[in-house]
Amino acid sequence: MHELSLVQSIFSSLEAELTPEELQKLSGVELKIGLLANVEPTLLQNAFLAYQESHPEYARVKLDTELVPIQIHCKSCDSLSPVENYIFKCQNCGAPSNQIVAGEELLISRVVM
Repeated sequence: MHELSLVQSIFSSLEAELTPEELQKLSGVELKIGLLANVEPTLLQNAFLAYQESHPEYARVKLDTELVPIQIHCKSCDSLSPVENYIFKCQNCGAPSNQIVAGEELLISRVVM
């Protein structure tokens, strides 16, 4: 389950960026997870809970996730299109595209204090 290592990385990043006083005030972490990020939100939430059990200083922290849909850029008509059913073609002109502009991210989008 690589979600546990992701949760550890999230808290390592927070510990590197925030002061000890800010970490004590931490009450929430919001993530943006792309559909192509190879992360299952339910498993991530379970890993987050498991991490909190072994790190009681973070027991009050809530995890919120937002799924980011896949979006591509079409070189043919210079437009952005959402990808539906993993069919990577422009919805405007029908041209295939592998230029992914959204949907691969795993980002800490917001930290709540």
